[in-house]
Amino acid sequence: MGLTASTFWIVDAFPDEDARQAHINGPIAEALMANAGRVLAAPPEILPADVLAAKVPG
Repeated sequence: MGLTASTFWIVDAFPDEDARQAHINGPIAEALMANAGRVLAAPPEILPADVLAAKVPG
């Protein structure tokens, strides 16, 4: 996948895999996929990633 000026990322974080899957299979993702051809130049790529490290305030 090449990055261009029209490439953007949406990043969501979830407490566990069950929550991630619930979101991916939920109504927002369903609505995006149903309208992808109308609102996006190409089908969206959903690429799961794991957090390797995090720093929280405090």
